[in-house]
Amino acid sequence: MTTNVLVLLHHAMERAYALEVLQQATDIRCEAVDDIEGVLQRTAAASWDILLCGVSLKDADVVRLINALAERGQPPELILTTPDDPALLTAAMRVAHGLGVGVRGYLRGPINGPALKALLRSKAAGPLLPADTHADAEPAGGDIDTAFDTNQIEVMYLPQACATHPADIAAAQAILTWRQPGHGGQVSSCVRSRAASAESAVKLVRYVLRHASRALGLWRAQGFHPSISCPFPLALLGLNNCAALLAGTMQEFGLHPRDLTFELDLSDGCPDMRAIAPALLQLRLQDLEFAVSCAGNGATFATLADLPVSELKLSQDLLDGVAFDPFVQQLVAGIVNLAKGLDMRVVATAVSQPAEFTILRGLGCDFMQGPVVGAAQTAAGLARQLLPTPADAAHA
Repeated sequence: MTTNVLVLLHHAMERAYALEVLQQATDIRCEAVDDIEGVLQRTAAASWDILLCGVSLKDADVVRLINALAERGQPPELILTTPDDPALLTAAMRVAHGLGVGVRGYLRGPINGPALKALLRSKAAGPLLPADTHADAEPAGGDIDTAFDTNQIEVMYLPQACATHPADIAAAQAILTWRQPGHGGQVSSCVRSRAASAESAVKLVRYVLRHASRALGLWRAQGFHPSISCPFPLALLGLNNCAALLAGTMQEFGLHPRDLTFELDLSDGCPDMRAIAPALLQLRLQDLEFAVSCAGNGATFATLADLPVSELKLSQDLLDGVAFDPFVQQLVAGIVNLAKGLDMRVVATAVSQPAEFTILRGLGCDFMQGPVVGAAQTAAGLARQLLPTPADAAHA
């Protein structure tokens, strides 16, 4: 499969060097332009997989560039290379992600051949769903209850590694994708939001736990004993029999509290803490564990002292720039120290480069997920990933 790369560089010698590096790969087609107008013309006329922005962020008019790319149906992923202030690079990455433009990675300083090749071989940070996934699309006329009843919902598993090494898989996050026939693709973002009623929330949890039980059985047969992070709709907490229902469902599928962590969905804002805290406490007394995502909007911090959660997940918008920006590193260190002080595990998400993995390990994160660890896949696919290679067997 050919990767189409568009290069933005002002100077002819720099363009020639970048094209020489790229053309050494047989599966890359590349062209170069010298200004933003050229980028806009080329991206309007043809589809590009990657845009290598090799000029200073100030010279590139990066805000205009990102806004223009965001208006494209399928914008190219960005590789940013800049000698500018690290805080500017961090801000540009966050603006791009906020507008739906993927960032494949970055280079600090002049273009370096080996580093550029490594970025081109890597995967961009993001939800790490299959290539045909449209995470923000909404299937027309889809009914969530019917989707569960007819197995249109697929459960994928995003591996999580211990901070020791990306290959040390210790857990997996269950991700729901909707194979909605009328849409023609897979949809993830609307599954939990549509399970807003108590009845739909019960169906969602039963569906996920049934699949999680099957996945754990498959993995344990080859000596892999992870925990699974499962979505937990807040609508369940409105049920008077929530604790009994959840305990009965887990017993039905042969699951133990140590097998699972339930991830609270606070994406629509903070609920009334006083209303949900008693139900969560009752579940926590049954040894069930809960996680929340820290998205940098301040809302999560206000809930940490009120909710009995065991795990804090650091979202991508907090981690942009963590490998090179000392201000981001200080921010993440403070959040990790806060979580550890509250006796919580910390999971870093969307970790896309080995340098980020190393930095986050040094900052105290316990687990990592993202392109460095692996993409979301079926239970069988993850089982195959965990099989020892011939080299591993020989070493053992």
